[in-house]
Amino acid sequence: MPDDMDHAQARAEEYTADALREHWRHQKLGVGLSHCEECGEPIPEARRRAQPTATHCVDCQAALEVNQRRIT
Repeated sequence: MPDDMDHAQARAEEYTADALREHWRHQKLGVGLSHCEECGEPIPEARRRAQPTATHCVDCQAALEVNQRRIT
């Protein structure tokens, strides 16, 4: 018979699944770019393999993420 911990764990799993679905729903679909949208430098092959939808080089992506954290 399920107890309170079982119910809490099931609820946590539901929240996690919902959060993952929401995350993937907002991801860009399609093919990334060969050159960075921001600086125009080539995006390394290793990055494009690891993140097929990449549109920025690592440095520009990091800068964008820092700026987004400042805004929120």
